[in-house]
Amino acid sequence: MRKFEQIQGKKNTYSIKELDEVFSNSQSVSIDELAGEWRIGYLFTKEGTGSMLEFLLKIIPLFRVHSKIFINQNNVKAWGYEIFGRRFYNPISKAILREKEFRNKRSASITYKYLPITDYFRRIDENRIMGIMEVCGKLSLYFYIFRLINKG
Repeated sequence: MRKFEQIQGKKNTYSIKELDEVFSNSQSVSIDELAGEWRIGYLFTKEGTGSMLEFLLKIIPLFRVHSKIFINQNNVKAWGYEIFGRRFYNPISKAILREKEFRNKRSASITYKYLPITDYFRRIDENRIMGIMEVCGKLSLYFYIFRLINKG
């Protein structure tokens, strides 16, 4: 956890190596642990992942996802937005929760129903989870989520 605290305070100066190390050393997450609504924070890399998604999210904050809601294993609202105090969820971001092996650990992940995207999760602590988004099997984005008050 200490390593995550150190890199989180650096603001946009993370290296892919640092983020990979924190992710790899973090614990698995069960599907049940994700129940409820989570707010999203981004971990942009200084060298860039090379993905168009990371580039767009850096320069156009309006594209940034605000939250994810894990209703149950077969119903995840993955991209929640808040604009001018109004909240909505993009219907194309419907997803399902499954446990998958990723980088030698079995942990919760979400697979999008209509997009070639998988988010893999690891626990930082009880209220924070780190994630890696892969698009078409390639690293696209690092992020973390933290629990909002309404738990599952």
